[in-house]
Amino acid sequence: MATTAAFLLVVVLAAGAYAKDATSNQGASLRGLKVPEGCYTPGKDYAGSDVVNWKDISSAEHCQSKCQAHAKCAVFNYRDNEKECWLKSEKALEGKPKDDPRALTGPKTCFPECYEEGVQFESKLVLRVRNVLTAEACQHLCQGNKECNAFTFVPLQMRCKLHRSKQKKTKQTGDALTISGPKQCKGAPPMPDAPDAPDTPGAPNPGGQEKFQLTTKDSFIKFGKSQEGTLRALADSRKLYIGSAINTANMNDQKYLRTLAEQYNMAVAEWECKMSEMAPSNGNNINWGLCDKIADFCEASRMGFRYHALAWYYSIPGWFKGLSPNDKKTALKTFTDKVVDHYVDKALWWDVANEALNDNQPDGGKTPKYREDGALYPAIPDWVSYSFHLAHKALSAKGKPFKLYYNDYGVASMDGWSSGKSNAMFNMVKGLAKDNSIDGVGFQLHINTYYDLVPGVRKNIQRYGELGLEVQFTELDVGCGEWQAPTGEMVGGDKWVPCPDWDNGQAARQAEVYSRLMAVCLEEPNCTAFV
Repeated sequence: MATTAAFLLVVVLAAGAYAKDATSNQGASLRGLKVPEGCYTPGKDYAGSDVVNWKDISSAEHCQSKCQAHAKCAVFNYRDNEKECWLKSEKALEGKPKDDPRALTGPKTCFPECYEEGVQFESKLVLRVRNVLTAEACQHLCQGNKECNAFTFVPLQMRCKLHRSKQKKTKQTGDALTISGPKQCKGAPPMPDAPDAPDTPGAPNPGGQEKFQLTTKDSFIKFGKSQEGTLRALADSRKLYIGSAINTANMNDQKYLRTLAEQYNMAVAEWECKMSEMAPSNGNNINWGLCDKIADFCEASRMGFRYHALAWYYSIPGWFKGLSPNDKKTALKTFTDKVVDHYVDKALWWDVANEALNDNQPDGGKTPKYREDGALYPAIPDWVSYSFHLAHKALSAKGKPFKLYYNDYGVASMDGWSSGKSNAMFNMVKGLAKDNSIDGVGFQLHINTYYDLVPGVRKNIQRYGELGLEVQFTELDVGCGEWQAPTGEMVGGDKWVPCPDWDNGQAARQAEVYSRLMAVCLEEPNCTAFV
C-alpha cells in the first residue's frame, strides 16, 4: 500500500509550482539598525534614579533594547568603553544630564509620541520576525514590506510582528511589554539603511540560519545533500520538510536507517523522548539513551530533529501524578529546563503541549474544553500556556533558533466531524499567539482512505497563516479502517477497526488522500512539513 502512495507523493512534489508566498521576507535577518539622527545624545549622562544596571552590553542599541523591555525605564545611559548600561526611571528626566565624554544617553524609544506601550495590533499578520533589537528596527522592517502598515514589537522576546492594518488595537496580554506603532511616524525623518549583517552580541545568533524565524516556507533550512530522485531531493527543491517517526526498535535494521537518511530531511521520535520514558522514576534523573539515539542519528544523517513532546497527559509517569499542583508545576519546569539544556543544539522544532483538548467540544469550540486527565488538568488549569511559557523562557535564554508547537489529532479540518475540536484548538492557540509564545501547530492527521475533508484542511491552514503561524502535518497516516467509539459511532473513537480486505481500489484511495494533502501543503506558504 505504501508504494502507490509514495509514487503519487513524488508526482505531486515534482509537478506544478506551489503558490508564491504572500509575505515578504525582506529584512528578516536584521536585528538592529543605525539610529535615527538626533535620537541619542553623546557626551551626556543622567545621574541617579537607576532602575537596573546591565554589564556586557555590546552597543547603545542593545542598551535601548533593554530599556524598551522594562516597563519602568524612561531613559538609558551607556558607556561603550565599559560595555555597561544603566536604565533610568522618569524621575531622572526631572534633572539635566551632566557632561561625561565617556557616556551616551537616549530615550526609551526614538519616537515616543508615535509609539504606544502596552497595546498590540490585531489585524492580519504579514510576517513575524525574531531577533529584532528595538521597536525602531521593527518599524524599519515594516517600512521595507509593501503589505505592512503597522507593527507590534515585544522587546523582552525580541519579536517583531508586521500587520496589514492599524485599525484594530487591543491591550497587551501577558506580562511581556509590547510597543506598537504605524509604518511611518508623521514628521519623522526616514530611517537609515540597516547594516547587511549586524553583529549584535546578546541577540540570538542562529549561525547562518537567519531565515528560520519566518513562519513560511522561506524559513526552510537544507541540512545536507540529497540524492537525485529521492523524496528528500524533491522536498528540498520545494522548501518542504518531509519526514517520518523513528522507533528505536527498528534501528538495528540497516535498510530502515538507510531509507530514513535517503528519503527524509526531518524526523521525530515515536515515543522515546516523552516524559514517561525519559523520567520514569523522578524528574531529577533523566534517561537520555533512547532519545539521544534518534537525535544523534538525525545529526549524523543531516536531518532536522523534531522534539516530541514536553508535556502529554498519556506519558505522565506515576511519580508525577501523586504530586500537589504546585509541585507538578515545579516538576514540569525542571523537566523542561533539563531537556532544553540537553537538546537545544539538536532540536529546532518543539512540541510543547500535546493533545490537551477534549474530543467533544459542546459549543462548537468557542470555549475550548480541556481533557480532564487528572495528571495535568484540572490540577494545573493553565498547564498549556504555562508549558509554553517555560519552554519559551528556557530556549530564549540559550540564544539558539527554535520554534514552539501545539500538536493534536482530530483538528485538521474546519469542516465535518472535526470542526468543533478544530475551532477549539484555534481559539486556544489565538491566546498563545497573543502572548507571543507559539510559532506553529501540528495536525496529526490519523485518518483513513475515505477522508474527504481536505478543503477544510486548506481553510484551517490559511486561518493559522493569518495569525502568523506555521502548520506542520506531524503524524500523517492513511489507514484502511475506522476509529470506533464505545457507542459504535465510527468517528472519534479509540478502537481501530480495520477494513475487511485490501485491494487495488483501497490502494488508489489511500494514494489519492496522501496526494491531495501534499498538494494543499505545497500550495499554502505556511505549511512547512509533511511527516
